[in-house]
Amino acid sequence: MVPMIGKSYPLGILWTACFCGLVACGQGPTQTELLYPESSLADLVTGPAGAELVPSSLHDPHRPAAVGPWFEGWYTRIVDVGGSRSVAVIGTSYLPPGMVYTPGMHMPGYLAVLVSEGDGAPTYSYEVYCDRVTFRVGGEIVSDNPDLKSPADFEWTAEGYGSITEDSIDVTIPGLVTVKAQMSEPVPWNARTGTGPEGFMSFLPLPLHWHVASLGSAAEYQYTIEDQGQSRSVAGTGWAHQEKNWGEIFPPAWIWGEGVTGNNSAQIAFAGGKAALGPFTLTTWLVGFRSPAVAWDFRASIPGTIFHSEIDACSGQYFLQATNAVQTLTIEASAPLDTFASVSIPTEDGYRPNGGIESFSADIIVRAYRHDPLGGLLGIKRLVDEQFFTNAALEFGADYQCAP
Repeated sequence: MVPMIGKSYPLGILWTACFCGLVACGQGPTQTELLYPESSLADLVTGPAGAELVPSSLHDPHRPAAVGPWFEGWYTRIVDVGGSRSVAVIGTSYLPPGMVYTPGMHMPGYLAVLVSEGDGAPTYSYEVYCDRVTFRVGGEIVSDNPDLKSPADFEWTAEGYGSITEDSIDVTIPGLVTVKAQMSEPVPWNARTGTGPEGFMSFLPLPLHWHVASLGSAAEYQYTIEDQGQSRSVAGTGWAHQEKNWGEIFPPAWIWGEGVTGNNSAQIAFAGGKAALGPFTLTTWLVGFRSPAVAWDFRASIPGTIFHSEIDACSGQYFLQATNAVQTLTIEASAPLDTFASVSIPTEDGYRPNGGIESFSADIIVRAYRHDPLGGLLGIKRLVDEQFFTNAALEFGADYQCAP
């Protein structure tokens, strides 16, 4: 496969048009926040002094579309504090094409568990397609979408397989694997507003959404793997990345990744690729980087943001440069090819096996540059932070996978 190289310009223009409408309504960041995001984003991430923490209620289930296709899925990956081990759980609900949604109905779904010892070890994937899935908010049938005004309080249940909530996991794929986990002390993407990587674009009728509820919750976990009649159990503490997607189907091609340092002092999360927007298929990215030095977000809805990407799934490598008027962030991610495992994805025709590949043995290097006054016009940048993430997650999806 020839590496894919590209820049994101046209989509930025479309996003900017939508975004400017939000700003005009008083719902977006101010001009000061756009021009001086290093100082303002610190407030956006942690909240200004004395600000009340906004819980991530966007992590609650959305009301499904009236008619499928539609899906919603929750993803949690826990990285062990004392070692390189990772365990992840995916739980989704799916409304097939043409099916009419009735509140409280049982829907098909998907459950996956991914496990890796890291440090170059393979990632193992255990999957099952569930027949009877339900989800509730506050113990009640979902009747409306999340509104950012209350804490997340939901339960996704797959009959015969277990449940996932905003702070717990208790699932079993019989004969294969069992995972139990408890999360606390979340690190929200945006503590002041409760929004995630998309900002207030999360409320627009786009075909797919991505929300990160926590970049590094404290977690206690235990899992047991069954292998030819033998059981192996592992338990420990770690840091949990918690997120979800919802919408119609997954895009035609995407990259996703995330990582956390060993002491949870820095986190990185990014996703993007080809986005179907009406008759157009365009390329865009969403990025969040948190460290003791900076707290930066990049997305095409912020005017002046430009992305440059290089994708080579056949060598397990990905590069992204995100630039605005005052900042540049670079991401270099790579993982050995023999560490990837397959996952299924929602499509117009149902869940498709081998829709993406994911590794938990990725290395990610993130460098943050500030453009000095006037120097930015000359391409002069000053390195203000550099973070190395080991045993991170990296995923190549759909058409970005290495062609056979």
